[in-house]
Amino acid sequence: MFYNTYKTNQNQTLVVREPDKNDARNLLKYIDKVSAETDFLTFGPGEYEMSLEDEKKIIETCQKSLNKIILIAEIKDEIIGCLIFRGGDRLRTQHTGELGLSVINSCWRTGIGSILIAFDIKDKFR
Repeated sequence: MFYNTYKTNQNQTLVVREPDKNDARNLLKYIDKVSAETDFLTFGPGEYEMSLEDEKKIIETCQKSLNKIILIAEIKDEIIGCLIFRGGDRLRTQHTGELGLSVINSCWRTGIGSILIAFDIKDKFR
C-alpha cells in the first residue's frame, strides 16, 4: 500500500496514503464536511449516500484493482484531502478513467491538491 510524507507550503507534515477499511468512517465524515464547503463537487451536503459498508467495499475494491486507487491526505491524523481514480471496468476502457480530487477549504492553496495530483499511479505497484 502506498504511504509517503510531504511538506505543505505551510511547512506542515502531510501524510498521503491509501486508506484501509478502518478509515471508512473517517472518510465518510470528511466527505460530509467537504461537500458542505464547496460547489465544485458533483454532489452537495447530504447527497453522498454511501453506507459505512458501501465505503468499506469501495476501499477494498480499489485495494485489489490495477486501475483504481483512493489516496487520503492527512495532517495530524485528520483527513484533509482525498483523491480517487477509477479506471474503466471493461477491457476496452481499462486505459481510461475518472479522477476526483478534494481538499477541505481551510487547506486550500497549501499545495495539498498539487501533491495529490502529482501521485504517480506506478507508485502503487512498486
